[in-house]
Amino acid sequence: MTTIAEQRFPGVPESAAAARRFVAGRVTETGLAHVAALVVDELACNAIRHSRSGWPGGTFTVCVEVAEAWLRIDVADQGGAGTPRVRQLSLDTDGGRGLSIVDALAAEWGVGSHRRGLLVWARCDGTPAPCGQPPAPTGAQVAVAP
Repeated sequence: MTTIAEQRFPGVPESAAAARRFVAGRVTETGLAHVAALVVDELACNAIRHSRSGWPGGTFTVCVEVAEAWLRIDVADQGGAGTPRVRQLSLDTDGGRGLSIVDALAAEWGVGSHRRGLLVWARCDGTPAPCGQPPAPTGAQVAVAP
């Protein structure tokens, strides 16, 4: 059985925590709550920081779809300059690693457009490794939707 939930948030920094709680509350049975919280945190923070969603009065929308063996998180923002991508950074660079984290945690992720701006999504499969054990390779890749 698949369940879908969606919520709109104000484009303010405090909304990242609200988005984490929203998603975590819907994925408790999957064993992926921690992974989902990290993924939605990065995507929500990017929407607030890098799009018009973070402007006064701006918003972003989080949609989470949960199935038995996977979950998908979508964050729709109000658009901005550039396209989200994994960046190659030196070890001395501060910041800019969030999508690398999403890339490592998600089975796949991508970027597409929607009527108001960009939609960034990530799909996570299975159950993460127990604490203290390395996660299994995901074969993560960036997929760009039209």
